[in-house]
Amino acid sequence: MSEADGAAAPADAAQGAHLNALRHGILSRDTVLPWEDEGAYRALLTALADEHRPDGATEAHLVEELAGTIWRKRRLRLAEAALAREGVGRTIERLRQKEREGELPFVLGPGEAVVDALQATPEATWRELARPAPRTGALARLRRRALEDRVSIRTQTLGDAHDPTALQTLARYESHLDRKLERTLALLVKLQQLKRERRG
Repeated sequence: MSEADGAAAPADAAQGAHLNALRHGILSRDTVLPWEDEGAYRALLTALADEHRPDGATEAHLVEELAGTIWRKRRLRLAEAALAREGVGRTIERLRQKEREGELPFVLGPGEAVVDALQATPEATWRELARPAPRTGALARLRRRALEDRVSIRTQTLGDAHDPTALQTLARYESHLDRKLERTLALLVKLQQLKRERRG
């Protein structure tokens, strides 16, 4: 066996090992958090490998980078949803406390709680407002005011739940991931184009 052959064999073996790791998702342990769905990540990685058909260790690495970046972008969306849920939960608890203390700045319908008013969709509220009032006078006016305040409760709750600092941080990170995704994809496409040109 020549010295050249001896040098090439380990390189081929390393390339084969990396491609095998890519196909079987072995490297996902560096990307997928313990509570995340590793199967979903592997499916994403497989789909990208099928789409770009990496040839060699460098292309396989770039495909893996694409998968990792897309996975982190999905994680950001989950983090944004979690922030919103957490903020809404805090705001609801504050409103409940005011409700218990009789300091709620809104009118609620008979037997209606803050959460009921919040969960009522705007469409349902407008439908109720459009119906003829069952009675006239003070009770009818109070009912209409309660329905109108549902919109205020919903608006204030969602507004108070908004955390601009946290969302700005997520937005900056997402912009960073977008740029990384664009660069990685452009590099992969360019590399594959150069290979095709060399092969004629």
